[in-house]
Amino acid sequence: RWFGRGRWPTLTVEVRDMLKLSTFWMIVWGLKVMAARLILLPVLLESHASLVRALPMSPFLDAYGDTPGWQLAIRLQPHMLLRAALQALLWGTGGAIYLADTLGWYQLVLGLWGGISGVWMMGVPPIHPRHVFDGTFYDELKRRACAKLILSLASNEDEVAALTAAALKSSDAAAIPQHVSDAWSRLWSALVNDLYGSCLLSADERGSLIAQQAVTIKSAEGVRRLRFFARSLESDDMPASNGALQAAGMSVLVPVYSEAILPQVPREWLPAAIGAVDDTDLAHKHVHSIETLRFLQSKFDLEYHELVRRLGDTRTFPTAHHRLMRLRTWAAMRLQTVFRTISGMMKHREALEMLLHEELPELSREEHQTLVTLKFRLVVAVQTYANHHIDASKSNAMDTHSRADVKLMLERYPRSLAISYIHRVGDRFYSCVIDGTQLDASGKLEADPDHPELLRPTYKIELPGFPILGNGKSDNQNMAIPFSRGPIIQAIDCNQACLPP
Repeated sequence: RWFGRGRWPTLTVEVRDMLKLSTFWMIVWGLKVMAARLILLPVLLESHASLVRALPMSPFLDAYGDTPGWQLAIRLQPHMLLRAALQALLWGTGGAIYLADTLGWYQLVLGLWGGISGVWMMGVPPIHPRHVFDGTFYDELKRRACAKLILSLASNEDEVAALTAAALKSSDAAAIPQHVSDAWSRLWSALVNDLYGSCLLSADERGSLIAQQAVTIKSAEGVRRLRFFARSLESDDMPASNGALQAAGMSVLVPVYSEAILPQVPREWLPAAIGAVDDTDLAHKHVHSIETLRFLQSKFDLEYHELVRRLGDTRTFPTAHHRLMRLRTWAAMRLQTVFRTISGMMKHREALEMLLHEELPELSREEHQTLVTLKFRLVVAVQTYANHHIDASKSNAMDTHSRADVKLMLERYPRSLAISYIHRVGDRFYSCVIDGTQLDASGKLEADPDHPELLRPTYKIELPGFPILGNGKSDNQNMAIPFSRGPIIQAIDCNQACLPP
């Protein structure tokens, strides 16, 4: 029960975790009590004695005697009542400080505990500038990635042994089989291109990273993502992957009520590179405040200038509408929006698609798409999609522009994205889903013939009654569960995101 089975008795994982937790809190409370004994308590005692000296009772006792009646009368005098009140305030404040500093000691011990544990597990890392990526970084990243991410590409036991040995720091990256090395180069290029698409890299930085040349990355966020990816692969807690083909199917549920999907930007914030924009293109229920956008511009100064530079490329963005849409998505990816959540979670599909392409190169593109669709689905429960209200500012009403944003999301991600919603028709309630498969003769998303302002649902399930019985968010997700796929459901709150690594 307490010890693991083996030649020598060892503590089980549960017992070790319990001892670690107990030791952690013993250190926290030990430091807390010691600080209170050495610092807080002497200050309180000295302050208490100062109050006694400043407002003494002895002169009154000498004058009137030390009988119980006179003691009570003296203690009810104004200056003695003041002394008692100040003493109570003093000790009350001391007790509050003693309780309140628990969080401070917890954070201090937690930081030291995590730092020491990290050094214990991974050793002391070499000192080098975080923004500089050189050959050593590429070699270590390649060895770790081939041993943990694409181990399933090994064609025989010798290659498995070579890839497993590649995870060791003393091993040689040249021992990695050529076809595995080529697969990693393609995956690495896709990851770098994703950072470039987010305006976290310049064209020169992207070229140097793909060519695995020494380069200095200017964007702090780009550096953070690359370093985090490398540290994750270096961690012993991350096991080797059995391959994307062996991965279980997964659905992600995201509840949406009144959150902004893809807000508009005001005209006064548009850079000159956008060009002339019609007022109809700028009309929207949700519009970013100019103060928020100016904060974004100052916070992400390098990324904003990189974006403005790219907007001048008329081959990539031929019209003002395309440039405006790129500006909107850039801002939405750096704020709390539904677009940020959907774009982030759909990177699961992109990663699966790349890995499956390396594992099963003999399949056609359509077969790959079908397989990935079976592996992953993102269900966004947009509860208010079918709601109508005279006043479009109501939180339970969805206006025309927000519905257009929903359609834009389905067009942007034609596979694996499903929009579920609750539709009331008279006294009946339906749980519906739009998964992008209902297309008209021209190949565009088809409108609902009974409700032209909505897209045509693929499935429609009649409910026994009004579905929102308790917590709106959880009931909203419950209505979307029938449209999920796979044995795993991941519930993600709106305004979260995800990265390709």
